[in-house]
Amino acid sequence: MKTEAELRQEFELLNTIKPGNKPLDFIQLCSLYPSATSVKNFQRNRYKDVLPEESTRVKLQCSEDSDYINANFVHQAKYISCQAPLPHTAPHFWRMIWEQKTPLIVMLTRTIEGERKKADIYWPSSSNESLQCGLITVALRSVTKLMYITIRVLELTFQNETREVVHLHYTEWPDFGVPQTTHKIRELIWLLNLYKERAEGHGLKGPVVTHCSAGIGRCGTFLAILIGLEKMMEGVQYDNLDLVDIVAQMRSDRCGMVQTDSQYIFIHRVLDDIVKEKNMKLSPGKRLSYSLDLLPSESRHLHHHQSDYSSSSSSSEEESEEEESSAELRRCSYPFSNEVARRLSASTSIECKQ
Repeated sequence: MKTEAELRQEFELLNTIKPGNKPLDFIQLCSLYPSATSVKNFQRNRYKDVLPEESTRVKLQCSEDSDYINANFVHQAKYISCQAPLPHTAPHFWRMIWEQKTPLIVMLTRTIEGERKKADIYWPSSSNESLQCGLITVALRSVTKLMYITIRVLELTFQNETREVVHLHYTEWPDFGVPQTTHKIRELIWLLNLYKERAEGHGLKGPVVTHCSAGIGRCGTFLAILIGLEKMMEGVQYDNLDLVDIVAQMRSDRCGMVQTDSQYIFIHRVLDDIVKEKNMKLSPGKRLSYSLDLLPSESRHLHHHQSDYSSSSSSSEEESEEEESSAELRRCSYPFSNEVARRLSASTSIECKQ
């Protein structure tokens, strides 16, 4: 991995090649972002200076008044990056999730940070209630709380059709900053791909939706990590990975992606930890996304514990393995209780590929 000084210089080069923001007056904004700045749409933006690129913006299909939502397709529409929904744009958000056949939502912000509201709650707070968002009904089916990661399984109903959408809420990441370690973000990636494979098995193959508050800093950093991993699986060695080009392309899709040099350095830290610390064997054709190597060593017990519950062995063998795994879980830095592990394995009945 390059030194932090070298990466900061690289980030400055990136900002020269593809600036992270556009210091424009309102007339220029109206010219570049006609949909976002129109009278009927402007109040749908959480931040008045973070607007979606016109060429890649997601367009709502079944809309009576406007097709607008502050969201962009990223990386050939494999992902969607958007702002945190506002109370009056939550119906638009859920309509986008439905229309795009999105299986997963990754939320990278707390609702309140430093006494400032960064996001609104747009999902049901308990399993005893549901939310009616326009024509879509959203119900909460289960909640699994891990350290810094909350997994919500939501059920969406529209015109007598029901789909399951998983909401991964990661709360360790400070605004404009980075997590102290790469441990939890690697767990988040592992969980994302685990649920994504499950959804694909049920026919939901739409883009993963990510949002922080504005949908550019933390979202950009997270998506750059995912795209970097994808390129390494295509045969690009980590040392030859062109993250300047990756982020520049992302900024063409949504302006402002990756806001600080510390976020840019963090992208490298995560990729370096995956490759170096886990001694990952990267080769074309290997399915990195679902490899156990993505999961931090401190959390490998999750995989083994999950395998115990999906095993068809005798009950006595399962009980023995459960006790052993539970003891290991208590000693590791990823503190699952037996009940949490049981609920997680029940909701993610996928055999991980090693």
